[in-house]
Amino acid sequence: MAEDLRERILSYLNGVSKAKTRDIADALGEKKKDVDKIVRDLGNEDIIEFLYLGTSYVRIKGKED
Repeated sequence: MAEDLRERILSYLNGVSKAKTRDIADALGEKKKDVDKIVRDLGNEDIIEFLYLGTSYVRIKGKED
């Protein structure tokens, strides 16, 4: 289940320039706390990066707008 959600989150992030975790959770129909946990893990693995532009966003590391 977590591996499936992880792949879905990565697929979603590949389709957008950046996203808030709430938007990811809403788009995937998942609980925000589950998305937050996987996003945190992806950040720890250096796969995604966090952006602070008045609010928090995440994106695939190195991906430009």
